[in-house]
Amino acid sequence: MTRWHMFIGKKRGGKKKDIMERSGVQELFIKEDLVRLRGTKEQRANAKRIINMVLSGEDSPSQGSWKKLDFIPEKYMGQVIGKYRRSLDKIENITGATLKVFERNVYIKGIY
Repeated sequence: MTRWHMFIGKKRGGKKKDIMERSGVQELFIKEDLVRLRGTKEQRANAKRIINMVLSGEDSPSQGSWKKLDFIPEKYMGQVIGKYRRSLDKIENITGATLKVFERNVYIKGIY
């Protein structure tokens, strides 16, 4: 398996879609060792940062540097995450922490 398969993910490009939503880029094209991004300068920079995190393994809560936010009741998880991650993105912008949804749980990295 190549490192790009790790990036694309097993479920029909789930990580690719996640990167596009989180960074705001309009296009994320991957072919062999070529990655093409279309968006504003800031969106492309965000996408590059996230891609590098994925490729280095920093993106995975299973790596140990993430803390599970287990105080959030499951019935409120949808509100905490928000449609298209909007609530999590807002929390990230305000706090400077990084939040990730992994296996139906929210994890935090950074400030806590």
